[in-house]
Amino acid sequence: MSQLSTFVGKLWRMYEKVESLEEPIGLYVNDDGDGLAAGYLISILLERLGKDYKIIVLDKAYPEIISKVPGRHGSAIFLDVGGPFFIYIPKHYRESVIVFDDHMGIANPPREMVYINPYKEGVAEDNSFSTSVMAYLVIEKVVEDPGRYVSAALLGLGESGSRPRGFINRLVAQGVDSRVVRREGRSIKISLGGVYREYKSLFRDVTLASMMGYYNDVGIDVIAAFRYGGLEEILSMVKRYSEERKHLFKEMFSLMDTGEMVLHKRHIQWVEDYKSLFEGVSTRIFDKFMSTASRYGRYFDPNKYILGVTKRGRYVSGFGLLEEDWLSIPIRATRKVETLIGLGRMQPINALAEASAYRVMGLGYGYRTQGSVVVTMDRFKEFLSFIDDLAGGEDVV
Repeated sequence: MSQLSTFVGKLWRMYEKVESLEEPIGLYVNDDGDGLAAGYLISILLERLGKDYKIIVLDKAYPEIISKVPGRHGSAIFLDVGGPFFIYIPKHYRESVIVFDDHMGIANPPREMVYINPYKEGVAEDNSFSTSVMAYLVIEKVVEDPGRYVSAALLGLGESGSRPRGFINRLVAQGVDSRVVRREGRSIKISLGGVYREYKSLFRDVTLASMMGYYNDVGIDVIAAFRYGGLEEILSMVKRYSEERKHLFKEMFSLMDTGEMVLHKRHIQWVEDYKSLFEGVSTRIFDKFMSTASRYGRYFDPNKYILGVTKRGRYVSGFGLLEEDWLSIPIRATRKVETLIGLGRMQPINALAEASAYRVMGLGYGYRTQGSVVVTMDRFKEFLSFIDDLAGGEDVV
């Protein structure tokens, strides 16, 4: 049996594991289009199984949230939530956790925990397994007329912008047969939540609405709209949200143009959102800003890693209030640093992020040339000193 067949078979049988989960179930989903679509699909299964559950929409997996999961839920499902957050889940509870994630970087998840990842299974290269596609396969053998849910599965592919290929083309054919997918030349259009759009465009708009409206629970509203209709109303806010995001970026760039925004240590440099411009939206909006700003060489020393620092509001959609003040810290590379990482002469960012965050009881993750860290505000200075030493290749005890 091929790796692909084994992987798909595992997903088809996963509903049995979901069925055995103790209630109430915490359904933790990422706040982009892939996570929300996957959350919608798994919620269909939980309803069909008669399970008591609650949806929590995460911008990042803050350790404070993860450590409280066992006290709030009999079990938990995480969808498209990146990073080794499971280190903050007690060992005795890990058998009650299922993780579906399509990100690279988690090589050795705990044996006790069900962790489904296409890279880990060796099937990601020739197929487009977003988290929403995996969620669709979990419900495919359980629901009637599964083809009508294919549009939600395909929405998650909009994150990478990749066209369906390999095994995923079977899903497209199912969607066409169920009249929720149309092929028009090279374009694939889907019908979802009362809206008919090209899937990549719909992904971008759903993601923007969810992230800009995070503190108004728009992500949860999106999942409800997928199920009951009404997505048009949410998308009607996209133009306004787009202008608000442009204004945020423009205001932050204006501050940077004063020439006093970038602070330095020996091997790192950082920008602080000291006016809390981004505190009212998902932290991933600030992540995007830092990705954009890092391309502008005039702001930064080309020989140093780039960090951004913004304070997160305490409200977590579907969860409630955090007790501590958390900082979200995207880490980016200049073009020169990217090259040196590729040559093995500088540390990859994912390694720096994970090691430095864990040292201060935070969470870090990412890829070779970009990453993200969350730490509590009271340990920020300690984090800065530690990551600066690591970035310089120093051994820190």
